[in-house]
Amino acid sequence: MKHNTKQLFVLMLSGMLALLLAFAPVSSVMASTEPQEDIDDKLSKAFAAEQNWLEKQATAIEKTEQVVEKTQGFIDSAAAQGLDVTALENALTTFTAAMPTVRSYHQDATGIIAAHEGFDANGEVIDRPAARETVKDARRALGEAHMSMTQAFWALRDAIEEWKETTFPQGA
Repeated sequence: MKHNTKQLFVLMLSGMLALLLAFAPVSSVMASTEPQEDIDDKLSKAFAAEQNWLEKQATAIEKTEQVVEKTQGFIDSAAAQGLDVTALENALTTFTAAMPTVRSYHQDATGIIAAHEGFDANGEVIDRPAARETVKDARRALGEAHMSMTQAFWALRDAIEEWKETTFPQGA
């Protein structure tokens, strides 16, 4: 059982690291005294970066199903061994309950980016103020999805770690 617990813990930590790297925020485009072409170029690059972030986030959200399945398998295995898995079941339920919020924010970002207000179909700026708002709004929605998902993963990871320490105390 200890070996399975370690494998799950390592899987969760590596998943968290991958998610954190996938959701690395991009720099914001602020009002500037730079030439207008430079501002437009920065807005276009920021919009492209957010499109990329959206794709990576969608992949990470899809992978949460694997986390749920593996965690449920771990819980089932521990329960079959007669261990109290109530805390793990509660943590998994909480994690699963957080996913609709994550998906909602992600869907908001998808809509904002799909509408691409201020940008043409190629991602070039055609209306600077609208483009600036699109970048800002998409970043906000992506960031909210990121934070919600990260907090859910951390809470699940912490619950698993606490369960391990309680169930298999060191030095006992």
